[in-house]
Amino acid sequence: MGHDTYNVPTPPNTGDHVKCGFPQASAVTLLTLGLLQYKDVYKASAQLDEMYDCIRWPLEWLLKCHTGENELYIQVGDGNLDHNFSGRPEDMTMARPSFKNTSDKPGSDVAGSDEYKDEMAVGAAVLYLATNNTQYFTDAESFHQHGNQWGQS
Repeated sequence: MGHDTYNVPTPPNTGDHVKCGFPQASAVTLLTLGLLQYKDVYKASAQLDEMYDCIRWPLEWLLKCHTGENELYIQVGDGNLDHNFSGRPEDMTMARPSFKNTSDKPGSDVAGSDEYKDEMAVGAAVLYLATNNTQYFTDAESFHQHGNQWGQS
């Protein structure tokens, strides 16, 4: 796993300030599956736009974490430092280390046997369906055409 500094604005996924790709992806997957199954209910209760907005934030963050052909940021922040900070993210002055997978440091535990690009493709496709923004469709096609490059498990 590579170590870098990379910080994309998004809310953290727990009570601390660490941003982790796995929990974000899991949560947005469950929300999206619920949306797909119960879209009529969201629409009938006038909550469809709110649900689209709810899934847009983490999906856009996950898309921004893919910064290159073979590069995926998987975590922003250091849990040891972050768990000792009690305050607003705007007041944080400590280093915000980031961790990424690359072809040189594949991290098969994160981008393993089914790789991450299938999730990226699904996320981009859902954003396209929600917004009709053709860039998301282009992103979905781009992520989908890559095979399992790093799978080691």
